[in-house]
Amino acid sequence: MQIAKDQDKLKKISLVPLLSQGLSILEKRLYEDDKCPLCLQNKSREELIDELRKRVEELTFVKKENDAALEEKNTTHRFIQGALAEIETALKEKSLLLEENAALQKEIEQVKGTTSTALEKIKKVTPSGFEFISKPEDFITLDIAKLQSLISALTNKKENMITAKKDDLTFTAPIKISLVKEFYNEIKSLKKDSEILTQQQQSLELIYNEFVKKQREGLCSFLESISKDINELYLFMNDSENVSEIELVPLDEDDEFVGITLRFKFHGKPESPPHKYLSESHLNCLGICLFLASVKAFNKLNKFIFLDDVISSFDTNHRARFARLLVEKFSDYQIFLFTHEKDWFELISNMVRGKNWVIKRMYWDHENGATIEPPPFTLKEKIENKLKKADTTGLGNSIRIYLEHLLKEICHDLKVKVEFRFNEHNENRMSHELLSELKSKLKDRKCELKDHAVFDRLNSSMFLGNRTSHAISFTESINDLKMFYDDVLELERLCRCAHCNNLISKKQYDDIENTVKCSCGTLKYNWKR
Repeated sequence: MQIAKDQDKLKKISLVPLLSQGLSILEKRLYEDDKCPLCLQNKSREELIDELRKRVEELTFVKKENDAALEEKNTTHRFIQGALAEIETALKEKSLLLEENAALQKEIEQVKGTTSTALEKIKKVTPSGFEFISKPEDFITLDIAKLQSLISALTNKKENMITAKKDDLTFTAPIKISLVKEFYNEIKSLKKDSEILTQQQQSLELIYNEFVKKQREGLCSFLESISKDINELYLFMNDSENVSEIELVPLDEDDEFVGITLRFKFHGKPESPPHKYLSESHLNCLGICLFLASVKAFNKLNKFIFLDDVISSFDTNHRARFARLLVEKFSDYQIFLFTHEKDWFELISNMVRGKNWVIKRMYWDHENGATIEPPPFTLKEKIENKLKKADTTGLGNSIRIYLEHLLKEICHDLKVKVEFRFNEHNENRMSHELLSELKSKLKDRKCELKDHAVFDRLNSSMFLGNRTSHAISFTESINDLKMFYDDVLELERLCRCAHCNNLISKKQYDDIENTVKCSCGTLKYNWKR
């Protein structure tokens, strides 16, 4: 055990926090006078910092030594206390009460007394008294040789007793009976636990078997339901195929469910899997039907479908039927349909026309990236912004496109008949053709608008709109394009109601008065039926 010599320094350990705080204040320049902040004696600030630093380091070192000594004292105290407890336990041994062991009992009691005295001395050692003892002999006096002799004597007696009583049933029987009793009680407890666990296992097996049964019933019911949709959708697109009764069935292996497969009848004979007889296009068609049936099963609340270029895996025989399938079987769903194929786009566009679908073309270029074809109102804002900025770049072409939108809507409402054309050619009607047919329609009905100057003006000014598209060597001015746009707005004004801003509509004819009226009741113009 370490010896603490400098009692004065130990007493000053409590000053470490105060000195450390003062050093911190001086180092942070919170106090800059050349005086001691406590006694106010004149002293250089740097000297005061050095002096405080040395005192803090010295007292910190002393504190560490003191803490180590206290830890050593506590360890010694715990060790002696444990030894004393073991001695007291040994003195309770009944064999020591025998007369022949009286001397041993006395010697053990002497050891107990010496140990108790040492324990009391250790308790009295405190840092303030500094009564640390430099040697163990200063606080505990034990005759090591005598103690070792005592231990040897006790060991020999124990061995002799065991040897002498080895074959004595009165000695060994109680021990064995005690062991048997202990083992019996343990076996009895384990048997009881085993019965409880066995009962729990049987209960869990019953629950599991019922769960598997219900799970299989639910799965089979679901597969039966979704199989009807798959079969209906596939036969809708392949009504002349020798395929029927398409169904999803569970796969089992060693009475365990391992998966699901498709089974169908081919020429009336059950077959599985589908790729044994179906072509790649028919397999893709079957996959789409499985997906759409899943949509019906799992997306009943939101009811929307995203289809991105799914038609690319179909052959041409399935495309029209697939379009009809979406229109007829999923009319209550919101469908987002994307495609890169022009023919498919034209086909589906014509099939869904008038069925509340929104049809948009998307373009891509290096300058703008992917852009959606703007609707007329957005295009109109773009035109007017360019006119304000006197920016002629692409302005003529934009005005031409807006005029085409306007003419198509007017011609559609007034049932203007134009020459029949296939698909995209019908969609790409030029403004001059629509304008010409519209004027003819007005003349046939002897409408008061037939001789309006706006028709001739548009026919002449459309040259400005076509310049960009046909790369004609002509540089239009902003005033030229503004004149063209004013002619377009004049046509729109003639065909819009000044009261509610709606375009004319075929539902607004008045057979009796031979007029075209807006749905709000405003007279538009005379119209002979």
